[in-house]
Order: sequence, then C-alpha cells, then structure tokens
Amino acid sequence: VSCCALVEKARRRAGHLASSVWSVPVDPKRPQARERRMLAIVAGGGEKLQHPRPCGITPSGSVLFIERLRDRVRRVDPVTNEIALVAGGERGFEDGERPKFAFPSAASASGDNFLLVADRDNRRVRRVDVPSGAAETVCEFDKGVRPCAVVALGRSAVYATVTDDEDGAHAIVDCRTRRVVAGAHGERGLEDGPALDARFSVIYDVAAYENKLFVADGNRIRCFDPSTNLVSTVAGSPKGGARDGPATDALFCTVRGIAFDRDGTLYVSDFANNQIRVVEKKIPPPRGNNASSPPVDDLNFLHDKEEVEDHSSDFFLGLKKTKKKKKDDDGGWQPRRKEREHFVVRTLVGNVVNCLPALTTLVDDEEANLPCPCSLALDDERGRLYVGTGDDFIVKINVPSFRQRRRAAIIQVKLLFWLAQRHRAFLRRFDTAHHLGRLLEWLVNTPASGDLVAYVCEFAF
Repeated sequence: VSCCALVEKARRRAGHLASSVWSVPVDPKRPQARERRMLAIVAGGGEKLQHPRPCGITPSGSVLFIERLRDRVRRVDPVTNEIALVAGGERGFEDGERPKFAFPSAASASGDNFLLVADRDNRRVRRVDVPSGAAETVCEFDKGVRPCAVVALGRSAVYATVTDDEDGAHAIVDCRTRRVVAGAHGERGLEDGPALDARFSVIYDVAAYENKLFVADGNRIRCFDPSTNLVSTVAGSPKGGARDGPATDALFCTVRGIAFDRDGTLYVSDFANNQIRVVEKKIPPPRGNNASSPPVDDLNFLHDKEEVEDHSSDFFLGLKKTKKKKKDDDGGWQPRRKEREHFVVRTLVGNVVNCLPALTTLVDDEEANLPCPCSLALDDERGRLYVGTGDDFIVKINVPSFRQRRRAAIIQVKLLFWLAQRHRAFLRRFDTAHHLGRLLEWLVNTPASGDLVAYVCEFAF
C-alpha cells in the first residue's frame, strides 16, 4: 500500500514536467497549422452581451459565463454558438430554483456541476447548481464588505477577495469563518511577507493550484499559501510595462484574469497590453560549453553530471553521485537536492499597440486584435482558452491540451532512447548509470501509455 501511495504522489508531481517538454515548431503556412493557431469568436458576434466573463467549463465542453450588467449566468456551446440561460436574469436577491443576483462580479467552477458566484451587491457568495439553475448562499458578509472574486480550494474551503470601497478587492477572506486571512480591510500596499502584514493593491481575479491561492494584483501575480500564511510575488512588479523573460523581470500592465492548466502553466490576461501571456516553468539553460549535448534533450537528461547538479530543473528528484567523503553504504548515491523553481513569461497572443479595430472576424495570432482581455476559462481536456474581452466578446484560443502535452513528453523519451540505441559510443561519454537512472525515474513518476513502457522494456532487456 505504501508503494502505491508513493507512486500516486510521484504521478501528481509529474504534472509539472509537461510544460517544459520539447515540441515540434508549427509552420504557419501549412493549413492545418493555421487552423491550430486560429482565434475564433464564440459569443458576442450576434447577440450583444453585457460584460461577459467566462468562468468555467461544463463536462460537455460548453462555456459558462456571467453577464455582470444583466445579473445572470449563461452558457454557450463553442461549436454551435448557441447561448442558454443557467440562472438569474432579474436584479435582486433570491435563492432557490429561480435565483436573482445583483451585479455578479466573478465566478469560478467548483466541481463539474457547480459554480461559485461572487454576488457583489448582495454581499454574498452563492453556489449555483448548473444543471438545475438553483442557487444557495454559501457566505454572507457584513454591511460594507463585498466579494469581488471567489475560488474553491480543496473539497471544502472557499476563499473570496473582498473590498470595502469602489476600487477593487484588497483582502482575502476564508468564507467558512468570514475572517481576513491575507491583507487588511481599508489598507492597500505592495508588501509581501506574513499574510496579515502583507498588503494588496487591487485584486481582479483569484485561482487555486496545489493548495495555494494565486491572485491578479494590479501589475503582479502573487501567491498566498494558507499552510505557511505567507504572501509572495510570482511574476511582475509594481511598475507597469510589457516585457517577457524571467518572471522576476517580466512586466505586466493590469492583470485582469488568470487560469491554470493541470501542469501548473499559468495563463494571464494582460488587460492594458491587449495580450494573453503565459507563465510557465522552464529548465534553465546549462552554463558553459556543452556542444556534445543533443538538441533534442530539452529535459537535460544527458547533460554532464556537474551541470545537472548545479543547473537542472526541480521537475526531477533525480540522483547524483556524491563526493568520496560523503559516500554511503549503497555506493555513494543519494537523492539530489531540489533546485529552485524557474519561471518564464512569454506572450501567447495579442499586440500591445494594435487594439483597434474591434475583434469581429477570425484573425491569426500574429496579427490578433484582442482589446482589453479580462477573465479566462481554460478547457484543458480539449485545449481551448476562452477570453472575455473589453468589447463584450468571448474569444476562443487554441492551446496545447493535456493529452497533447503528454504525447509530446512521450515522443521526447522515445527519441532519447532512439539516440541511446544508435549512439551508444556517445552515451558512454557521460555518466550512463546516472542518466539512465533519471530516465527510469521519470518514466515511473509520469503517467505513460502501455506502448511506451513496452518500448523501454524492449530496449532495456
């Protein structure tokens, strides 16, 4: 039983890997590639919407969104573009089978069939049963405190960002106790550190990943860890701008929406820059000259021992050979020290300068007009990112799906073993046992199909 538990834990950790794997470059001149890179309008081209904000995906692939100015929750089929009412439509407050809302500012999915809604002017967090449209109150706040965004963390915890003025949220509240767990009422700032001493500027959105809360706070993406009660900055800086690169050096200009995929890649709507940006984990490039390493080895399996020890990614808990004075009874092998995470920001789609004319036709991502992107909803199974724009459209962007990322990882492992079969002399130039050990550990810790396991066993035996 303990072995099974360890394997399951390793499989969960392996989700970090796929965001850094090698993939074949897309040729935009090929028709199939152009179709993969195409933007498409899902809603807003016919019926005029009022502040649509995508917030979830149903099991069938429909997009759930709120219309803030019409006080209702709706869904749209991205294939037929048909829109249907889920709940609401009249301003006011009422729970039950015919609920009423008052300026629902944001929402997030809670399981497959439920939606958490921040009903701002009613000062409540509501739970909507999507199939039936019924709603119930989860939490009611005191007079003057209004929720702006809400997210579920785990099975029972629900957190909301709240405000006591008109300028956006600046505190995080646990809905179970209605107590502030990060930030403070009536105070704004830029400080990281202990949660109750930290200060937020203006929180537009919140998302959960690996039992942590991530918030879109002004020009930064920040993280609140309930287990340690610490607030830290993940990417961006208080100064606005438009710059890709390492997360600590990247610049955003008003982050309005964030969404995670299963592997920890974070999609960001950069409102004032008219862009969708991506924050992902990357393997730092090896230092020094290592011309012998093949270009296919983006996972750094075959880098020499010193470079792996000093600069490889923390996606692996591989093995390293210790110095003689530290050898143990099993021959000197011990778990490698976990390296620091390395985050990189890149632009996925959008143009900083060209935000007009409004998006009314299909456009390529290189020439995309994406005016003022706001909230995001990610369909990781189908590889679709849905964006609510400032001119009241819902736009679909094709992104790598979970299965596509896994397939890319499997392809790279097969290529590495192909390299080992045909270039054994090259492989012998490195610490063979060390690198094969890391390969096998990756295979054990990564969800893989049976044909890949059979392929590796055929090679090994």
